[in-house]
Amino acid sequence: MLQRWIGLVLVFLAVALGPVSPASAQAAEDALLLDAASPEIASLAISGIGPGATIEFEFATGWEAASEPAYDPAVVAVAMPDGDFRVHVGRDRRSIKVFDGSDYQSVEADSSDGAFHHVVVSASAGTASVYVDGALRGEIESGFPETSAASLYVGTSDGEEDPFVGSIRTARLWDQALDPG
Repeated sequence: MLQRWIGLVLVFLAVALGPVSPASAQAAEDALLLDAASPEIASLAISGIGPGATIEFEFATGWEAASEPAYDPAVVAVAMPDGDFRVHVGRDRRSIKVFDGSDYQSVEADSSDGAFHHVVVSASAGTASVYVDGALRGEIESGFPETSAASLYVGTSDGEEDPFVGSIRTARLWDQALDPG
């Protein structure tokens, strides 16, 4: 598993920071800065995920209440043949929303301060635990479907929709549910 994780991270970094990054995405010293004009930051083909998985990322929102987007910006999405598993930041910057292919469920998490926040979504057996900055914010009824092929998107839900506005410093995907504690 460790080799798979390292391989995914190395491929993700090569894709996200390589020449495929859109011109409107800027690399800061330690983060990728995104605006609404840069919908696809990284797209990566992956295989053999589920039924448990863990998504981890660090983000900082880049919009103010007066200019909030008309959608919930996606941070990380895993697109599968039979549906998606996505993690969004609520447009009001007060929640983390998880989409399991059919439903959105959310937990309270205030990211309106513009600072980086660490999020871990660990899904197994029909339940996803959502941690923000090390604290369990909630458990929701949402599983990670087992799949043999998928695409990982960072900064968008599918390469075009729900672009993230702000900064993403870390994005990781594991092929099993992990306990962040």
